[in-house]
Amino acid sequence: MIETKGYVDTAALDELKEALGEDLAEIVDQFLLQLDGMVRAVEAALEADNPSNAAAHAHALKGTAANLGATALAGVSAEIEHLAKIGDMESGRQRCASLSVIATASARVIREGGYSSY
Repeated sequence: MIETKGYVDTAALDELKEALGEDLAEIVDQFLLQLDGMVRAVEAALEADNPSNAAAHAHALKGTAANLGATALAGVSAEIEHLAKIGDMESGRQRCASLSVIATASARVIREGGYSSY
């Protein structure tokens, strides 16, 4: 079992839930539905040795994750974005090895916290 403590800022999600009410679940659901594809896009760009696409996909994932309190996912995405921007694709690929594990753990915390409708 993956340790998920620290992956998601649930206090931030609680604030969003208070502000957005039921709309938060719809936003979170969309994020969760798109998450695997976003992770795969980062991985594919890194494997294709395409720094501009890798940086762009990592940037998009970073922003979405940060907006929803998925701090660990946002952090690793920011690292990958930086590495791609400086052209260090090998380090980006190495850092990306943990991306899907962190995404899965973050999604689990979000679902188990009741922020999603599924």
